[in-house]
Amino acid sequence: MGDIDSLRKISVEKLIEKENEIRMENWLKREFPGYPPTIDGNKVPEHLLLAIDNGASKNVDLLIGTNLNEWTFFSMLTPELQNIDWNGLTKYINTSLSDFDPDIRQAEKIINLFKHSRNNPFEVLNAISTELVFRYPSIKVAEAQSKHKNNTYMYLFTYRTPALGGIHGATHALEIPFVLEP
Repeated sequence: MGDIDSLRKISVEKLIEKENEIRMENWLKREFPGYPPTIDGNKVPEHLLLAIDNGASKNVDLLIGTNLNEWTFFSMLTPELQNIDWNGLTKYINTSLSDFDPDIRQAEKIINLFKHSRNNPFEVLNAISTELVFRYPSIKVAEAQSKHKNNTYMYLFTYRTPALGGIHGATHALEIPFVLEP
């Protein structure tokens, strides 16, 4: 612990390999692949959504939104998901929802809602994951903030990248060049 010199001796390739290994383990366990904040009772005293709901950012104007196809960015990094079938999708969504609702029929209901406008299980997975991981939390933040601040706005970025034949649509982070455009 705290041996920075040993850390500096590890190659970048080895660090990336280990990060990818950890991410894959988390994917297979259906855990969030990122590094969310830890509620420590000190620097982060409560869940961020509760803090916003309680007015912690009441004087802050908010612009929050999502891209139409956020999850395609992450699913292209996970080849195992690209060939998912309908049974695998049901299991994946079930596991993803288990923290919210242990009723396995919910996964089938949700899949059926998205199935009518998507061509295959992979597209349904991307749509549901976009809603679950990005859009729904963004809406909850906007709702919490709008109780305290009228200048709360949401957007939906829909420009589809033509790269790779457009298969990733309006994927995660695609909006950044548009935001940074002079």
